[in-house]
Amino acid sequence: MLRFAFGVSAGPAVATHFRAALAADVGAFGLTFRNMTFDNHALPRRPEGAPRWHMLVGVRAGTILVNEVPLAAGSALLVSDRVLLPSEPVETRLRAGPGPVDLVVVRVPSARVRRPSAAPLLLDDPDLGDDLALVEGGLQEDGEVPAPALCEGIHRTWARLVDGGLLDGGQGPELELGMPADRAVRRVASAFSHALSCLERDPHLIDLVDLTQVTERQLLRDMVEVQARFGIVVRGWRDTIHFWRLVAATMFLGHAPLRMHEVARAVGFASTTTMARAFRQAGLPRPTEVRAVHDRKSAAVPIRA
Repeated sequence: MLRFAFGVSAGPAVATHFRAALAADVGAFGLTFRNMTFDNHALPRRPEGAPRWHMLVGVRAGTILVNEVPLAAGSALLVSDRVLLPSEPVETRLRAGPGPVDLVVVRVPSARVRRPSAAPLLLDDPDLGDDLALVEGGLQEDGEVPAPALCEGIHRTWARLVDGGLLDGGQGPELELGMPADRAVRRVASAFSHALSCLERDPHLIDLVDLTQVTERQLLRDMVEVQARFGIVVRGWRDTIHFWRLVAATMFLGHAPLRMHEVARAVGFASTTTMARAFRQAGLPRPTEVRAVHDRKSAAVPIRA
């Protein structure tokens, strides 16, 4: 299992933290936002030919909005990554923030999902909360060996989706309980955790040689192989760093007190001009337009699923 975690901040009050535990056919993520805004319409596009996943998104704290309809803590929805990370314009809009938001996500292969629509499906199953709580707790545990609670939570969530007719039956996810990751996986996990936690310092592959104890060429080979093995959408060193830099920038723009140059500096862009050019090359709205959209959104009263 590939496990890594990192945080990105623009000061003590503005931060996000991301935790991942990935197997070849399933995975789990934990995400926290503080004074940041997630908006799927402002994210960089997914690469062509990337693996397809569906995400079971559980709201553990705070509120997310689906087409401006707020869903509070305890809600859960199943949604295609074609909506979360679209490669072309989509009608569905998903937003979270800027208030504190905690999410836990279980990913499953889209090929196993028994519904044709990519649009979000709100799930009305109160027992899902207990399953996702296990996943959340397991993600927060450190160590190379997957936590039993994490594996149990993923298996229970998978089984619940099968029982609800949302996933094909048959073989469940293969989780190597009690088995440490191989060396290449450990190196990549360490590299991701370190590099993505210091985007503001513009990390380079050479910076990770001492950390991983292998050459740049070997580490790059490890990354490409491991990212393919675990179904990671964005692959390669440069594309990975650039993708997360853009994602963090779009979310920081949701915090109005941050000035443009502070956003650029927090994610490692040399200047606001460099950031604007990167947005344009990625097919994103200009940073000023992203901020204007965030500023126009008014708070809504949350409802519960």
